This record gives sequence, structure tokens and C-alpha cells, in this order.
Amino acid sequence: MHDKHAAIRHAGPAVSRGFALPTILIAAVVMLAVMLVAVQAVVVTRNALTDQHYNQLACVAAESGLAMATACLNQSELTVTWSSAKPLRPNTDCEGTSQVGCDGASTNARCGIVVADTHRSTFTVEPPVDNGHERVITVVGSAQRLRASTGSVWRSYEYSLRQSVVQQMDPSGDLLSQRFWYSGTGAGLDFGASGTAPTPVAAACAPTCISNEGSTVATDKGGNLIFWTNGLTVWNRDGDLMQNSTGLNGNNSTTQAAAFFPLGRIDASMCFVKRS
Repeated sequence: MHDKHAAIRHAGPAVSRGFALPTILIAAVVMLAVMLVAVQAVVVTRNALTDQHYNQLACVAAESGLAMATACLNQSELTVTWSSAKPLRPNTDCEGTSQVGCDGASTNARCGIVVADTHRSTFTVEPPVDNGHERVITVVGSAQRLRASTGSVWRSYEYSLRQSVVQQMDPSGDLLSQRFWYSGTGAGLDFGASGTAPTPVAAACAPTCISNEGSTVATDKGGNLIFWTNGLTVWNRDGDLMQNSTGLNGNNSTTQAAAFFPLGRIDASMCFVKRS
């Protein structure tokens, strides 16, 4: 009897232990979707990093253009030497005149900030715009990606930079602007063009002009005396009283009786007096 039941059990249908086909297909689809998402994320990240790189190239080009414009303005004492018809570019001088011919296929290093087979960057500087308070320079830097097969541009990036015109201080001009010192009863010192060789001089208004302690002298960038004050009165270079220059209510015994400041690009100065 025992053997009969054993035979019957062995004769029964076999049990399947494999995965069903739908389960395999679902798993494959899920894995494929995950892979597609991962590839898409890699592509997006790569494109973002590439755009960031070329935007940075355009930014550096704009900064280079600003540096050139600032140098040209300082060289010409803030006189604008270029124009809209002849803007500043890497291959021009300060007048906007081309020094090297540059076309789309040129590989000359003067034709851009970066010049390569696959990309290049450059800048354009228009003349400063005067808004009544200041002059503002606008620089446009650009970076271009080139097709490897033809060298033509297939994508461009731009970066705009705006900067107020500021003249850099010239140490030699700073010394000349401090050339003359006046104090006492019209006595003074002339430090000369070098600023290191003082020579006794007398003010043109001596001996009527008196400054016990506080005095301020205005001298232009060429070392020429303009006027000076003791905080009470202002005399010009010839020793004559200037218009509206008396009764300034300062104090000629204070350490710093007055201070002069140039009024921007205007050929004039402003005087501040100190009472004590």
C-alpha cells in the first residue's frame, strides 16, 4: 500500500518554478526607463557645464575690453578716442583702427581673446555714454563655438559689462598737485616737479596774506598754482582776491582750514572750510 501511494504521487503533474514572462518584461521596461533618465541627466549636466564654460569665456572677453577702454582713457586723459563707427576690438588701437585684418577664418591671435579651431572669444567697446552725471562704458564680450568641418559659427554666447569711467591716479601727477605749500606770512615752499627738492618761495600776496596754521593750496596736474586759502580768504596765483573769496568763516589756526576737490571733469574746484 505504501508503494502504491508513492507511485501515484510521482505520477502527478510537474510544478513550474520559473518567472512568468510578464514579470520579466515589466522589469526590463523599468530598468530601461531608469537608464534613460540617467542618460538624460548626464546630457543635461554636460550641456549646462558647457554653456557655463562659454559664458565664462564671454565674461573674460568683456573684462578684457573694459581693461583696454580704461587704459585708452587714462592714456588720453579721459578723452574718448574711438567711435561707434570704429569701436574698440582686440585687433584695434585706441582710436578703433584695425591693426590686423580679421575675417571669420582668421587664426591671428590679435583677432580675439581666445582663438582656436573649435571656438573663439572677442569683445566690442562702444564710446562711453554721458548721462549727465557720469560716463558709462558698455562692453559686450562674446564667445562662439565653431563647426569643426567648416569653421562656421553654430552657437554664440554674449556677456555685457557696464562700468563708470574712473581715471586712475598718476603718482607723478599726485606729486605735482602738492607742489606748493604756503603758511605764515605768505611764506612757502616749492617742491618742484620731482616733489623732493623744496625751495623757499614767497606767495604773490605776501606780506598781507597770513596763515597761522591751517592753509590749503590748489595746484593743477601740471604743477601750476591755481589758488590758496587760509580758511578766511582765497587768493589766486597772482596774489589777488578771488570773487566771493572773503569772509569764509573758517579758522586759520585750525590744523586743516580748508580742502579743495575737483568737480569731476569740469574745470573747476569746490572749497570746504573748517571753523575749528
